[in-house]
Amino acid sequence: MSSSKKSVRRPEAVRISSGFFPALLLAAGSCLAWDIDLPDWNDPPRHSKLDAAFLDIEPYFDFGRSSDAPKEDGAFWRVAGQISFPGGSLAGHPLFGSIKSTFMNRDVAVAGERLNRGPLQRYWLAFGGEAYAIGRQNGTVLAGVGHNADGADWTRPGWNTEWIYVHKVTVSQRFSWGLGIDVQQYFGKFAPYPLLFIDWQAASATHLRWDADYLEARQFLTQNFSLAAGVRFNLEFFNLGKNATYEYYSAGGELGVQYAISRHVFARLNYKHLFHGEEEIKDAAGLSYTRSVPTGNSLRMNVAFGL
Repeated sequence: MSSSKKSVRRPEAVRISSGFFPALLLAAGSCLAWDIDLPDWNDPPRHSKLDAAFLDIEPYFDFGRSSDAPKEDGAFWRVAGQISFPGGSLAGHPLFGSIKSTFMNRDVAVAGERLNRGPLQRYWLAFGGEAYAIGRQNGTVLAGVGHNADGADWTRPGWNTEWIYVHKVTVSQRFSWGLGIDVQQYFGKFAPYPLLFIDWQAASATHLRWDADYLEARQFLTQNFSLAAGVRFNLEFFNLGKNATYEYYSAGGELGVQYAISRHVFARLNYKHLFHGEEEIKDAAGLSYTRSVPTGNSLRMNVAFGL
Protein backbone atom coordinates (compact mmCIF):
# COMPACT_ATOMS: atom_id res chain seq x y z
CA MET A 1 0.00 0.00 0.00
CA SER A 2 2.54 2.52 -1.10
CA SER A 3 0.12 4.84 -2.87
CA SER A 4 -0.95 7.90 -0.92
CA LYS A 5 -4.04 8.51 -3.03
CA LYS A 6 -7.33 7.65 -1.41
CA SER A 7 -9.38 4.92 -3.07
CA VAL A 8 -12.87 3.72 -2.27
CA ARG A 9 -14.38 0.40 -3.14
CA ARG A 10 -18.14 0.57 -3.52
CA PRO A 11 -20.10 -2.12 -1.69
CA GLU A 12 -21.88 -4.73 -3.74
CA ALA A 13 -25.63 -5.10 -3.65
CA VAL A 14 -26.74 -6.77 -0.44
CA ARG A 15 -27.92 -10.33 -0.93
CA ILE A 16 -30.87 -11.27 1.29
CA SER A 17 -31.93 -14.80 2.06
CA SER A 18 -35.23 -15.30 0.21
CA GLY A 19 -36.78 -17.42 2.94
CA PHE A 20 -35.84 -15.33 5.95
CA PHE A 21 -38.20 -12.38 5.57
CA PRO A 22 -41.36 -14.52 5.17
CA ALA A 23 -40.39 -16.48 8.28
CA LEU A 24 -39.74 -13.26 10.24
CA LEU A 25 -43.02 -11.67 9.13
CA LEU A 26 -44.95 -14.84 9.93
CA ALA A 27 -43.44 -15.00 13.41
CA ALA A 28 -44.10 -11.31 14.09
CA GLY A 29 -47.66 -11.59 12.75
CA SER A 30 -48.30 -14.59 14.96
CA CYS A 31 -47.15 -12.62 17.99
CA LEU A 32 -49.54 -9.79 17.13
CA ALA A 33 -52.53 -12.01 16.43
CA TRP A 34 -52.10 -14.71 19.08
CA ASP A 35 -53.24 -13.78 22.57
CA ILE A 36 -53.04 -16.75 24.92
CA ASP A 37 -55.46 -16.66 27.82
CA LEU A 38 -54.23 -18.80 30.70
CA PRO A 39 -56.44 -18.01 33.70
CA ASP A 40 -54.33 -20.15 36.00
CA TRP A 41 -51.46 -17.62 35.93
CA ASN A 42 -51.13 -16.13 39.39
CA ASP A 43 -48.83 -13.37 38.12
CA PRO A 44 -48.37 -11.66 34.74
CA PRO A 45 -45.69 -12.97 32.33
CA ARG A 46 -42.18 -12.50 33.64
CA HIS A 47 -40.57 -9.93 31.38
CA SER A 48 -37.58 -7.62 31.71
CA LYS A 49 -38.25 -3.96 30.93
CA LEU A 50 -34.59 -3.14 31.54
CA ASP A 51 -31.55 -5.43 31.73
CA ALA A 52 -29.50 -4.11 34.66
CA ALA A 53 -26.77 -6.67 33.94
CA PHE A 54 -26.16 -9.16 31.17
CA LEU A 55 -23.61 -11.48 29.60
CA ASP A 56 -23.62 -12.22 25.84
CA ILE A 57 -21.74 -15.08 24.19
CA GLU A 58 -22.17 -14.97 20.43
CA PRO A 59 -20.34 -17.35 18.07
CA TYR A 60 -20.52 -16.38 14.40
CA PHE A 61 -20.39 -19.62 12.45
CA ASP A 62 -20.74 -17.83 9.11
CA PHE A 63 -19.63 -14.29 8.27
CA GLY A 64 -19.54 -13.81 4.50
CA ARG A 65 -17.67 -11.21 2.48
CA SER A 66 -18.06 -9.53 -0.88
CA SER A 67 -16.18 -11.06 -3.80
CA ASP A 68 -13.46 -8.37 -3.81
CA ALA A 69 -12.67 -8.74 -0.10
CA PRO A 70 -9.77 -10.89 1.07
CA LYS A 71 -10.59 -14.44 2.04
CA GLU A 72 -10.72 -14.79 5.80
CA ASP A 73 -12.06 -17.28 8.24
CA GLY A 74 -15.80 -16.60 8.44
CA ALA A 75 -16.11 -17.95 11.98
CA PHE A 76 -15.31 -15.95 15.10
CA TRP A 77 -16.85 -15.18 18.49
CA ARG A 78 -18.00 -12.15 20.42
CA VAL A 79 -18.42 -11.78 24.19
CA ALA A 80 -20.05 -8.74 25.80
CA GLY A 81 -21.12 -7.84 29.33
CA GLN A 82 -22.70 -4.90 31.09
CA ILE A 83 -23.51 -3.91 34.68
CA SER A 84 -25.65 -0.91 35.62
CA PHE A 85 -25.78 0.38 39.20
CA PRO A 86 -27.53 3.09 41.24
CA GLY A 87 -25.52 6.21 41.95
CA GLY A 88 -27.54 7.88 44.68
CA SER A 89 -29.28 11.17 43.99
CA LEU A 90 -28.52 14.82 43.39
CA ALA A 91 -31.07 17.48 44.41
CA GLY A 92 -33.73 14.79 44.41
CA HIS A 93 -32.81 13.43 40.96
CA PRO A 94 -31.88 9.71 40.83
CA LEU A 95 -28.42 8.95 39.41
CA PHE A 96 -26.99 5.76 37.90
CA GLY A 97 -23.91 4.38 36.22
CA SER A 98 -23.08 1.67 33.70
CA ILE A 99 -19.97 -0.33 32.75
CA LYS A 100 -19.74 -2.33 29.52
CA SER A 101 -17.06 -4.31 27.73
CA THR A 102 -16.89 -6.25 24.46
CA PHE A 103 -14.32 -8.71 23.10
CA MET A 104 -14.16 -10.07 19.53
CA ASN A 105 -11.51 -12.48 18.27
CA ARG A 106 -11.99 -11.34 14.69
CA ASP A 107 -9.13 -10.22 12.45
CA VAL A 108 -9.43 -7.18 10.17
CA ALA A 109 -7.38 -7.52 6.99
CA VAL A 110 -6.94 -5.72 3.68
CA ALA A 111 -5.28 -7.45 0.71
CA GLY A 112 -4.19 -10.24 3.01
CA GLU A 113 -2.52 -7.91 5.54
CA ARG A 114 -3.79 -8.21 9.11
CA LEU A 115 -4.23 -4.74 10.62
CA ASN A 116 -5.09 -5.53 14.24
CA ARG A 117 -2.56 -6.81 16.75
CA GLY A 118 -5.00 -8.65 19.00
CA PRO A 119 -8.68 -9.20 19.79
CA LEU A 120 -10.99 -6.23 19.21
CA GLN A 121 -11.88 -4.75 22.60
CA ARG A 122 -14.32 -2.13 23.85
CA TYR A 123 -14.46 -0.62 27.35
CA TRP A 124 -17.22 1.86 28.22
CA LEU A 125 -18.14 3.76 31.39
CA ALA A 126 -21.15 6.06 31.65
CA PHE A 127 -23.01 8.09 34.27
CA GLY A 128 -26.45 9.65 34.01
CA GLY A 129 -29.61 10.52 35.82
CA GLU A 130 -33.18 11.65 35.64
CA ALA A 131 -33.15 15.32 34.64
CA TYR A 132 -36.85 15.94 35.31
CA ALA A 133 -40.13 14.17 36.04
CA ILE A 134 -43.42 15.95 35.34
CA GLY A 135 -46.52 13.84 35.76
CA ARG A 136 -46.20 10.85 33.43
CA GLN A 137 -43.23 12.34 31.56
CA ASN A 138 -39.56 12.19 32.43
CA GLY A 139 -36.24 13.05 30.87
CA THR A 140 -32.95 11.18 31.23
CA VAL A 141 -29.43 12.27 30.31
CA LEU A 142 -26.30 10.12 30.08
CA ALA A 143 -22.64 10.81 29.27
CA GLY A 144 -20.11 8.07 28.59
CA VAL A 145 -16.46 7.61 27.73
CA GLY A 146 -14.99 4.56 26.06
CA HIS A 147 -11.93 3.05 24.46
CA ASN A 148 -12.32 0.90 21.34
CA ALA A 149 -9.14 -0.73 20.03
CA ASP A 150 -7.25 -4.00 19.67
CA GLY A 151 -5.50 -3.73 23.05
CA ALA A 152 -2.15 -2.82 21.50
CA ASP A 153 -2.43 0.96 21.83
CA TRP A 154 -4.20 3.11 24.45
CA THR A 155 -3.45 6.41 22.75
CA ARG A 156 -5.92 9.09 21.76
CA PRO A 157 -7.48 7.62 18.55
CA GLY A 158 -9.16 4.80 20.46
CA TRP A 159 -10.89 7.07 22.97
CA ASN A 160 -14.47 8.15 22.30
CA THR A 161 -17.42 9.79 24.04
CA GLU A 162 -21.18 9.35 23.90
CA TRP A 163 -23.98 11.74 24.88
CA ILE A 164 -27.62 10.61 25.21
CA TYR A 165 -30.88 12.42 25.96
CA VAL A 166 -34.25 10.63 26.18
CA HIS A 167 -37.75 11.95 26.86
CA LYS A 168 -40.32 9.29 27.80
CA VAL A 169 -44.09 9.40 28.23
CA THR A 170 -46.07 6.76 30.15
CA VAL A 171 -49.53 6.68 28.59
CA SER A 172 -50.83 3.74 30.65
CA GLN A 173 -49.63 0.61 32.41
CA ARG A 174 -49.67 -1.12 29.01
CA PHE A 175 -48.11 1.54 26.79
CA SER A 176 -45.22 4.02 26.94
CA TRP A 177 -43.13 5.75 24.32
CA GLY A 178 -40.13 8.03 24.06
CA LEU A 179 -37.85 9.99 21.77
CA GLY A 180 -34.20 10.85 22.13
CA ILE A 181 -30.87 11.49 20.50
CA ASP A 182 -27.54 9.68 20.79
CA VAL A 183 -24.41 11.61 19.76
CA GLN A 184 -21.24 9.55 19.44
CA GLN A 185 -17.83 11.17 19.05
CA TYR A 186 -15.04 9.00 17.64
CA PHE A 187 -12.16 9.21 15.15
CA GLY A 188 -12.44 13.02 15.20
CA LYS A 189 -16.08 13.16 14.09
CA PHE A 190 -19.55 13.47 15.65
CA ALA A 191 -22.28 11.01 14.63
CA PRO A 192 -25.84 11.82 15.86
CA TYR A 193 -28.53 9.11 15.84
CA PRO A 194 -32.25 9.57 16.59
CA LEU A 195 -33.72 7.23 19.22
CA LEU A 196 -37.24 5.78 19.40
CA PHE A 197 -38.69 3.86 22.34
CA ILE A 198 -42.00 1.98 22.41
CA ASP A 199 -43.10 -0.48 25.10
CA TRP A 200 -46.58 -1.88 24.41
CA GLN A 201 -48.35 -4.79 26.03
CA ALA A 202 -50.55 -5.41 23.01
CA ALA A 203 -52.39 -8.29 24.71
CA SER A 204 -52.14 -10.17 27.98
CA ALA A 205 -49.36 -12.43 26.65
CA THR A 206 -48.00 -10.29 23.80
CA HIS A 207 -45.33 -7.57 24.14
CA LEU A 208 -44.00 -5.23 21.47
CA ARG A 209 -40.86 -3.18 22.05
CA TRP A 210 -38.73 -0.76 20.09
CA ASP A 211 -35.70 0.06 22.23
CA ALA A 212 -33.32 2.35 20.30
CA ASP A 213 -31.37 -0.21 18.27
CA TYR A 214 -33.75 -3.17 18.22
CA LEU A 215 -37.39 -3.93 17.45
CA GLU A 216 -38.98 -7.00 19.04
CA ALA A 217 -42.31 -8.81 19.19
CA ARG A 218 -42.54 -11.31 22.08
CA GLN A 219 -45.26 -13.92 22.63
CA PHE A 220 -45.52 -15.73 25.99
CA LEU A 221 -46.58 -19.36 25.90
CA THR A 222 -46.39 -19.74 29.67
CA GLN A 223 -45.60 -17.33 32.47
CA ASN A 224 -41.87 -18.06 32.12
CA PHE A 225 -41.39 -19.14 28.49
CA SER A 226 -41.72 -16.94 25.40
CA LEU A 227 -40.86 -16.72 21.70
CA ALA A 228 -39.55 -13.58 20.01
CA ALA A 229 -38.94 -12.17 16.53
CA GLY A 230 -37.12 -8.92 15.90
CA VAL A 231 -34.63 -6.74 14.04
CA ARG A 232 -31.35 -5.46 15.54
CA PHE A 233 -29.02 -2.67 14.32
CA ASN A 234 -25.32 -2.52 15.26
CA LEU A 235 -22.48 -0.01 15.01
CA GLU A 236 -18.96 -1.09 15.96
CA PHE A 237 -15.72 0.88 15.58
CA PHE A 238 -12.15 0.15 16.64
CA ASN A 239 -8.75 1.79 16.42
CA LEU A 240 -6.24 -0.78 15.15
CA GLY A 241 -2.61 -1.16 16.18
CA LYS A 242 -1.06 -0.34 12.80
CA ASN A 243 -2.51 3.18 12.69
CA ALA A 244 -5.72 1.97 11.04
CA THR A 245 -9.40 2.34 11.90
CA TYR A 246 -12.36 0.01 11.40
CA GLU A 247 -16.10 0.75 11.33
CA TYR A 248 -18.90 -1.79 10.92
CA TYR A 249 -22.62 -1.18 10.38
CA SER A 250 -25.18 -3.98 10.26
CA ALA A 251 -28.86 -4.88 10.44
CA GLY A 252 -30.08 -8.38 11.15
CA GLY A 253 -33.21 -10.33 11.95
CA GLU A 254 -33.51 -12.45 15.07
CA LEU A 255 -35.65 -15.38 16.14
CA GLY A 256 -35.32 -16.58 19.71
CA VAL A 257 -36.64 -18.01 22.95
CA GLN A 258 -36.55 -16.72 26.53
CA TYR A 259 -36.98 -18.53 29.83
CA ALA A 260 -37.40 -16.76 33.17
CA ILE A 261 -35.27 -18.69 35.66
CA SER A 262 -36.66 -16.48 38.43
CA ARG A 263 -38.52 -13.19 38.63
CA HIS A 264 -35.40 -11.21 37.68
CA VAL A 265 -33.08 -13.72 35.97
CA PHE A 266 -33.56 -14.57 32.28
CA ALA A 267 -31.89 -16.97 29.86
CA ARG A 268 -32.19 -16.27 26.12
CA LEU A 269 -31.12 -18.01 22.94
CA ASN A 270 -31.37 -16.06 19.66
CA TYR A 271 -30.53 -17.01 16.09
CA LYS A 272 -29.41 -13.93 14.14
CA HIS A 273 -29.30 -13.59 10.37
CA LEU A 274 -27.46 -10.62 8.90
CA PHE A 275 -29.31 -9.07 5.96
CA HIS A 276 -27.25 -5.89 5.60
CA GLY A 277 -23.68 -5.12 6.57
CA GLU A 278 -21.00 -2.65 5.55
CA GLU A 279 -17.39 -2.18 6.65
CA GLU A 280 -15.15 0.85 6.29
CA ILE A 281 -11.41 0.42 6.84
CA LYS A 282 -8.77 3.17 6.77
CA ASP A 283 -5.14 2.09 6.81
CA ALA A 284 -1.97 3.90 7.87
CA ALA A 285 -1.34 5.15 4.32
CA GLY A 286 -4.66 7.00 4.24
CA LEU A 287 -6.37 4.53 1.91
CA SER A 288 -10.06 3.96 2.57
CA TYR A 289 -11.90 0.73 1.76
CA THR A 290 -15.65 0.28 1.89
CA ARG A 291 -17.05 -3.18 1.34
CA SER A 292 -20.26 -5.06 1.95
CA VAL A 293 -20.83 -8.05 4.18
CA PRO A 294 -23.43 -9.97 2.19
CA THR A 295 -24.30 -12.64 4.75
CA GLY A 296 -23.76 -13.68 8.33
CA ASN A 297 -25.28 -16.02 10.90
CA SER A 298 -24.75 -16.25 14.63
CA LEU A 299 -26.22 -17.78 17.77
CA ARG A 300 -26.45 -15.35 20.69
CA MET A 301 -26.62 -16.84 24.18
CA ASN A 302 -27.64 -14.34 26.84
CA VAL A 303 -28.10 -14.38 30.61
CA ALA A 304 -29.53 -11.21 32.16
CA PHE A 305 -30.68 -9.70 35.43
CA GLY A 306 -33.78 -7.69 34.53
CA LEU A 307 -35.93 -5.11 36.29
